[in-house]
Amino acid sequence: MADEIGIKETKDLITLGASFGEAIYEAGKDSEWTLGDYKHFLPVLGDVIPAISGIEQVPAELKDLTEAEKMELFDFFKEEFNIPDDLIEAFVENALETARHVFIGVDLWKQIKERE
Repeated sequence: MADEIGIKETKDLITLGASFGEAIYEAGKDSEWTLGDYKHFLPVLGDVIPAISGIEQVPAELKDLTEAEKMELFDFFKEEFNIPDDLIEAFVENALETARHVFIGVDLWKQIKERE
């Protein structure tokens, strides 16, 4: 079923999240937030329409994710999220990997409970 649904809309949402994160980084890297920081958010606007145009399909896509699709989404975010500060980027990607492991743990726990 997941193959029928796919993950395109979820990827569009991830692209928006990554570009928004990049904009926040660029606006805040000088530790001063000013009205001039709007320019960092202009590229985000191009990702809004694709992200919201099919947003109603995202819950169905996420509900039927295969393990391969989960990995594809994690890898996709890592490709999309690209900032000049390698240390902060590594921190964000590590947090993402931690979340992935939590999801795996939750899935394993569900399997254990189903056996009982």
